[in-house]
Amino acid sequence: VQEVDTNSGARDALGADAVPFVVVSREDLAWFDLGPEEVKLLAYVNGVSSLEAVCATASITVEDGTSLLLDLAERGVISFR
Repeated sequence: VQEVDTNSGARDALGADAVPFVVVSREDLAWFDLGPEEVKLLAYVNGVSSLEAVCATASITVEDGTSLLLDLAERGVISFR
């Protein structure tokens, strides 16, 4: 795992074409203490759209979206391909 200091560095480490996907069932998301922005962003994570496309569709900056998605990945909710 490569550690990075900034959100833009995190985006660069993942790559603009990184595709987030949910690794838990949608029903199990209730077990996680998700904030409103995380819930909103997860609604657009479909396993096909890139990180940048998910953020654009959710009307959130790529920097903020990357930060939220990386947090969700650390918590075992999503992963990237």
